[in-house]
Amino acid sequence: MMKAIVGDIHGCYHTLTELYKTVNAKYGNIPFYSTGDLVDRGLHSDLVISFILEKNFQVVMGNHDYMFMMNAVNPKNFLAELWFYNGCETTLISYREKDKLKEQHLEYLKRLPLFINLEDVFISHAGVPKDVKSIVTVRKEIDFKLVEEWAKQSVETENGILWTRRDLLNIKKLQVVGHTPKRKIVYLPKSNVVYIDTWAFYDKFLSAVIVDEGKIIDQFSIPTIKADVYD
Repeated sequence: MMKAIVGDIHGCYHTLTELYKTVNAKYGNIPFYSTGDLVDRGLHSDLVISFILEKNFQVVMGNHDYMFMMNAVNPKNFLAELWFYNGCETTLISYREKDKLKEQHLEYLKRLPLFINLEDVFISHAGVPKDVKSIVTVRKEIDFKLVEEWAKQSVETENGILWTRRDLLNIKKLQVVGHTPKRKIVYLPKSNVVYIDTWAFYDKFLSAVIVDEGKIIDQFSIPTIKADVYD
């Protein structure tokens, strides 16, 4: 089935809605997914999550979503503290005097999966790195139950599925990831990985790929709308 996968959004609500309209105009009612990092840095984290919920996006956990969530549920966690050095200010401002909405959105974030494994594509925030091959492989085949175990165990580690910036493993299907920002959408044939975080929060682009039967058939990059990053 054809689907749209959107890169890291980072509070860029106006850019997200423009991207959504552009994709919809060409492809109609196809499902939307996202590589996570809905919050932080851009100005409208609250509006982004409300829109994601309204349009029924399927989203994986991003490291910024995780830090935001951990700050609420376990503020002594080192990642909860790290959040204060990683763009939390705009998120806090977006929820000012919106305590009920913030609580609802945090409950939503708690339920986000670490990855979405479809028949033709594997979506996660940072990806499955090459150096866990022996952990997730049985008889030269990727065992996605082992991938799930590794992902859960690695969720707070530097080389984990929310954080790694190392070379990614060819898992015999297309991997779509964000997290490691690129100047444009980058596809690496050898690992069959596409990187779709294109610096929306740094006034560059919010990007999406259209995937059908494991192939990228189209791509979109919408310039960041100024209202998302400048007061």
